[in-house]
Amino acid sequence: MTVEVLAVWIVQHIRGLVVQINRQIRRIRAGTHPNPRQDANDRDAALLPRTAECGRIESKLTWIASLIESSDDAMISNNLEGIITSWNRGAQRIYGYTAGEAIGRPMAILVPSDHADEIPTILTKVAQGNRIDWYGTKGITKSGHLLEVSIAVSPVRDAAGAIIGASTIASDITAHKRAEKAQRESETQYQLLFDSSPLPMWVFDRKSLGFLAVNEAAIRHYGFSRDEFADMTLRDIRPDADIPRLREHMSRPRRGLQNAEVWRHRKKDGSIIHVEITAHSLDFQGREAELVLAHDVTDRKRAEERLRQSEERFSKAFRSSPFGIVIATESKGRMVDANPAFLKMVGYNREDVIGRTAKELNLWTEAHQSDLIHQQFVNQDHAKLFEVRFKSQSGEVKLVEFATERIQLHDEPCVLAIIHDVTEPRRLEQQLRQAQKMEAMGRLAGGIAHDFNNLLSIIIGYCELCQEQLDSNHPVGKHVEQIKKAGERAASLTRQLLAFSRQQVLQPRTLNLNAVVNGISKMLLRVIGEHISLIFKPAESLSSVRVDFGQAEQVLLNLALNARDAMPEGGKIVIETANVELDENYSQIHEVIKSGSYVMLSVSDTGVGMDHATLSRIFEPFFTTKGPTRGTGLGLSTVYGIVKQSGGYIWVYSEPFRGTAVKIYLPSIDQPAESLVPLKRTVSFPTGTETILLIEDDEALRKVTISLLQSSGYKVLEANSAAAAIDISRHFENNIDLLLSDVIMPGKSGPDLAIDVRRYRPEIKLLYVSGYTGDMIAHQGVLDPGITLLSKPFSKEALLTTVRGVLDEGVQLPRLIDGSSQEMGLELATNEPEPES
Repeated sequence: MTVEVLAVWIVQHIRGLVVQINRQIRRIRAGTHPNPRQDANDRDAALLPRTAECGRIESKLTWIASLIESSDDAMISNNLEGIITSWNRGAQRIYGYTAGEAIGRPMAILVPSDHADEIPTILTKVAQGNRIDWYGTKGITKSGHLLEVSIAVSPVRDAAGAIIGASTIASDITAHKRAEKAQRESETQYQLLFDSSPLPMWVFDRKSLGFLAVNEAAIRHYGFSRDEFADMTLRDIRPDADIPRLREHMSRPRRGLQNAEVWRHRKKDGSIIHVEITAHSLDFQGREAELVLAHDVTDRKRAEERLRQSEERFSKAFRSSPFGIVIATESKGRMVDANPAFLKMVGYNREDVIGRTAKELNLWTEAHQSDLIHQQFVNQDHAKLFEVRFKSQSGEVKLVEFATERIQLHDEPCVLAIIHDVTEPRRLEQQLRQAQKMEAMGRLAGGIAHDFNNLLSIIIGYCELCQEQLDSNHPVGKHVEQIKKAGERAASLTRQLLAFSRQQVLQPRTLNLNAVVNGISKMLLRVIGEHISLIFKPAESLSSVRVDFGQAEQVLLNLALNARDAMPEGGKIVIETANVELDENYSQIHEVIKSGSYVMLSVSDTGVGMDHATLSRIFEPFFTTKGPTRGTGLGLSTVYGIVKQSGGYIWVYSEPFRGTAVKIYLPSIDQPAESLVPLKRTVSFPTGTETILLIEDDEALRKVTISLLQSSGYKVLEANSAAAAIDISRHFENNIDLLLSDVIMPGKSGPDLAIDVRRYRPEIKLLYVSGYTGDMIAHQGVLDPGITLLSKPFSKEALLTTVRGVLDEGVQLPRLIDGSSQEMGLELATNEPEPES
């Protein structure tokens, strides 16, 4: 029951009770009876129920008085002059006056002075019988505090119904007014914040998800008008894929402020943005609603994604980098992180290095290396790389390039170090430099050998002509013989230079190295001496190789002689053969090789061995550790050239006082080996009367060759160039039996000249002479079938034997004839089967 209803009810009941009492009193006063005694009895009987009724009325009045007295509202009555006639406790609580202080005083004490004119106006209306409904006005307390009050005033009538005063009910609405004001201010501030917020805001109905209100920022940011928003729901700004998540989200109970969540929203132009949503539940115009603040975090999400991608890229680069990467604190150098490449490089597990320094791990081989790295870091000389040596956990020393950079990691200054293991590249660079050096030396050696061969051919040729014309007892004959021997020794040196430079013409055969070793073993025993034992360990079922037989023997002889010289006090030489497979793993230790099947030939000794400096030069021509009278320094150079020209590889392993092992790897082939036992027969050197066309651009060599041929009865037509030779072949009237030509000549090669000559002389026979083998007649260093080549320098015997063999055609000649060997001219190899041994 409200205060207004209570007050009206009380007034009505009081007025009714008063009327009932007055009526009962009037009836009693007006009653009469004929018998006075009887009249008195009847009167008493009639008064009994009335007395009871009065008791009930008195009880109700008491209850009403108690109700009025205990009311929290002020219930005040006053007469028409405005003097207070009654005052309840509620009035005392509100205004501060006690009943004794207020009764008898004017109502004006209850209103501020600026509202004093309200009282006469109210009394006038009440006197006219009007009721003043509730309205708000000002009040003032005893202490002078202003109040906000709501009052209702009703006229007070006497028993006759005449208006004798006013009854006022006053409620203190100060707190209510303040709350209303605060609410109004709050709503104003809310509306101001809502409308002026730079971030999109809206209110939506939780049941329908429809927009109830949107601010200007939302309209600008999303591109929809206010009317468009009014017809939309939350589903309209969500991508289709996010609708199930929205349904699930809205199905959960939500009260108060919700935690921020990131959603995807769709703008009017169709673009998708990421927004951070903060929501608060509220009642909005009687609806269960939520207030939403939308913060567009698309740029932040992109930045976060870029940062995530950047961190992911760094992490991937860090983890998968082939270079070692370490992050260490700048202050103490303690490792914070290390990638797998670094851990593999140093041989530690990650938990072994984290929190420790390079010094504690004993990574530096020299103490000053850390100072170099620190100096680079201090000087910020990031472009400069330092080469330092690292020692892994196993003790292996690695050459590494070191670079540093300053970074921040969790707000702590750190050093990012990139470490590149260059041990293998440096080894390959050394191998490349060695190969380039050997190649350059080979070119030089080949060029020298060619020029010397021409000179030696002249020297040896004229020596032989002199010997033919001198009596055997002539004193000059001995001098000529010494000159010839010196020329032949020089010719031997040039052949070795050609072998080193890989410019010899090969006569490859399919051979079994076990048979080659067995065949030369007796010779090896003679040359190494009795104080050295020779042990041969042949492999069973050894594969065949394609090599020049003579060069294969030369390799074995040279290696055996080197081993012998390394063991002056005696020792042991072990020759081994084996079938091996070489792959890429092997090339990590040695030079780059072609993977495949190989036959290994190993010659090892128990001699004095070699240090690293000597090993780096052993294949250089004329390099020797022997005395000046004990070797030319071409032995291993010749071996190197032969092996390389045969498509193989050679490595030497040696340590001081621990002997030496030379391992040769030749490509194996799947063919049966040829026989190695030749059938030898002696051939005479008859004179001839045939006509020979000689082409040689070196005049001195041409003259001596003519003399040698003419001394044996041959007719010689000489030409100093290819053009002159073609002219002779075209115009010479008689038969020309043999074309004897140098391979390399100015303007045209020997093979090209032969083609032109055979146009006029199709039956002419061919014999080529050459001092080196950069020749067109040789295909990749291997002589073509059907062609005979006489190498310079040549002896008279070799020249005449070869010429006779080519002319006769019945004598089988090797395709390559060593012109300086008399025995080669006398003993011609034939392909006869070798008996099994």
